[in-house]
Amino acid sequence: MTRARPVDALLAALATVAVLLPLRTLFDPDSFLWPAIAVILVVGLVGVAARTLLTARWPVVVVQAVAALLTAVALHGRGHLWHGLPTPEMFAVWNKVLADAIATIQNYSAPAPSTRGVIVGITLGAGAVAILVDALSVTYRAPAVAGLPLLTAYLVSAANSGVGLSAVYFVIAASVWVLMVGRQGVASFRRWGMPMPLDTPERRLADEALSLRYTSAGRRLAVGCLALAVIVPMALPHLPARFLLNGLGRNPDGVGVGNSMRLSSSLDVSRSLRSQSQGAVLRFRSDAAVTEPLRVDVLTDYSGGRWTSPDSTTFGDRLPNPPEGMTDDVTRSVARISVTDNSIDAPQLAAPFPAVGVSMGRTQWATTAAGTIRTDRRPSSYRIDYLKLSPTETQLRASTVQTIDYGGIDPAYLDVDAGSLNVVNRTVDRLVPRDADAITTARAIQNYLRGPGFTYSLRVPPLTAADQGNPLRAFLRAKQGYCVQFATAMIMMARSRGIPARMAIGFLPGHLQADGSYLVRASDAHAWPELYFSGIGWLRFDPTPGSRSGSAPIYSSAPLPSDDGTTATGATDTSSASASTAPRTVENQQDNAGGVAPHTAPPLRLWQTVQSLPAWVWFVVVLILGALSTLVVPAAAAVRRRRELAAAADDAGRVEVQWQELMARIGDLGVRPPPGATPRQAGRFVSVSAHLPRDDVDVLKSVVATVETARYAVPGTPVESVAEPARQVVDAVGRSRTRLERLRAWLLPSDGRDHLRSLGRRVVEVPRNAVARLRAPRPPDPPRDPR
Repeated sequence: MTRARPVDALLAALATVAVLLPLRTLFDPDSFLWPAIAVILVVGLVGVAARTLLTARWPVVVVQAVAALLTAVALHGRGHLWHGLPTPEMFAVWNKVLADAIATIQNYSAPAPSTRGVIVGITLGAGAVAILVDALSVTYRAPAVAGLPLLTAYLVSAANSGVGLSAVYFVIAASVWVLMVGRQGVASFRRWGMPMPLDTPERRLADEALSLRYTSAGRRLAVGCLALAVIVPMALPHLPARFLLNGLGRNPDGVGVGNSMRLSSSLDVSRSLRSQSQGAVLRFRSDAAVTEPLRVDVLTDYSGGRWTSPDSTTFGDRLPNPPEGMTDDVTRSVARISVTDNSIDAPQLAAPFPAVGVSMGRTQWATTAAGTIRTDRRPSSYRIDYLKLSPTETQLRASTVQTIDYGGIDPAYLDVDAGSLNVVNRTVDRLVPRDADAITTARAIQNYLRGPGFTYSLRVPPLTAADQGNPLRAFLRAKQGYCVQFATAMIMMARSRGIPARMAIGFLPGHLQADGSYLVRASDAHAWPELYFSGIGWLRFDPTPGSRSGSAPIYSSAPLPSDDGTTATGATDTSSASASTAPRTVENQQDNAGGVAPHTAPPLRLWQTVQSLPAWVWFVVVLILGALSTLVVPAAAAVRRRRELAAAADDAGRVEVQWQELMARIGDLGVRPPPGATPRQAGRFVSVSAHLPRDDVDVLKSVVATVETARYAVPGTPVESVAEPARQVVDAVGRSRTRLERLRAWLLPSDGRDHLRSLGRRVVEVPRNAVARLRAPRPPDPPRDPR
């Protein structure tokens, strides 16, 4: 059992779990946690058994590694095993899912989705850390060195969080490691030579007395160092994120390696956003009166609630002029932006669309089929010339759904998500007639999504059973989300009416600075739809509410003057007008159906009022309730002692109650006289065990003398109360204990626990006694007087 060291193995496992917990800030959901904990526990238990049976150290580590691998195989290798053993096919599958995990980490900002590859990778990594920590701290008895793998595992989370991790994670992990080191240190200290025999009570008492001062000093030093480790970083800046870099700038202050960042090339429509980064992405100056968003990438493929990018094959360093699908009669002008302090990592580049000129020095660049610019390295500064389009109403209306030229258009631009096709069609049918032209349809959809019925929020409502796991269906039901959800809805609605559409991601123009430049931050990351109109090409729309995105393009909001200077009229204008009011009409119909007057909010119920309380109020309430709960046991002890004193028949009875209280209180401090000891024997035991000074010993002797008088003197002999000298004795014993022991004795007194247990028994016995009374036979009535 000495070689097994189960307590040390338990501490090693707890330390590994502690450094694993911060990964919950990097991946969501935390479904990776339980498989990893299972592997860690297997490593610890196998280590205990192997150390019991084996004398050499290295075979223990080998057995633990085999056990960890087999556990991971049992958890994640099902379907690819041969009688429970791994096969080459299983390792091939693992290789694939781990590659997918790497792609997930590179393309998502924290929290990234917990895919199967992520779960497998964390399980294997947790097993490796558990083996190292157990081998170093338990098998080889070097717990201080075990801090290195623990620190490495902790830094994986700390360096990728984007913000500082909660101090709770550090305190938990560091505290367990300190316990590991302290346990080994105390054990080594107690093996120092002493002149007394090893197995005598005197030796054990001397051991306790000798080590108490040093261990107490060590605990104080450890707690002080932990406090400094938590407090000092609060005054220091947090380093940028290192690995999980992408995802629409979601990581606060996490701008990537070397102060660079990249937007994710895949977007999950069902995911909420966390706090957005205020880190600077770039600065630019523009000669245009109205600045345009800076496009970074185009996503076309939507499946399973996720947008992904198609093949980003480049086609050389020539930009088409005019751009794809644009005829020469479309009015256009050339504008220019000059970018400095660019921190977007290659191959991505932020530029207005459509670009017609690029200048970035020696940096090599090329374009994709979607007109996205790619670079071979990150340019710190560059210049982009782009077109500002001014299509007329006639040109916009000429691109009807029936006459759209699909030549060269990717068929993926017309794919509609099958799971949400029905709800998308029903929604568009309520907004605009099926024979409406493309621009009328697009305006109706955009006006509906920007209307009062929808709310911009970084929090996406959770999927319900009615949503059938479809995030787009959930968004159209809850009408709450951020730019990705709004853009996805408009794209699918446009595609359902035969209008090619795609997702563009990039940045809003940022904020104008005092020097005339625009500062773009990571929090300005944005997504918007681009719709194709024959003769004009791809046009930007923005269904995200104006509180986030600002004004939509002028051509997308209302009919433009026609070529003769008048506003276009006709059947399509009526459709457009009705479409602009459709959102309010639909919302009012829903309100009236529910029996609530339009624009009249129902009164808040009590539970809704409680739910609306800010987080700090709940924190204060929980803090107060927690503080009050710590007083329950001490209050119960005080009530019991007061009742016993009140029930005492005379002075001798009260002295006996005070003596029993003294024995209980010093027993809570860890000084417990042998059962059946006389007052004098108990006094000697307390004096020696607690190392009381001479003055306190004299006080204890006076208490013992009074108790002996109360017990053995002639009844009625007057005795004085020992409450005050007993309190002095308790204080003296407490000075020989640690602060933790004193705090535990005060919070959990044995008298209070006994009183609460007795109350519990009484409560349990109430229904039992009531049932017994009901079942008891009723006594017969007394005989009546015959008179």
